[in-house]
Amino acid sequence: MGEGKTSICARVDDELVGWIDQQIEVKRFNNRTHALNYALYALKQAESANTS
Repeated sequence: MGEGKTSICARVDDELVGWIDQQIEVKRFNNRTHALNYALYALKQAESANTS
């Protein structure tokens, strides 16, 4: 595993996993990890913008 990365286990709603898999099929994300990292980064940015 890459440096600066931590493996986690998470339970995700089937509907969301289905949507992620569709986005992978159309090449928006490389894989589920990429999608989750993107989503968490976007949430972090949105939260930071709301507190500034």
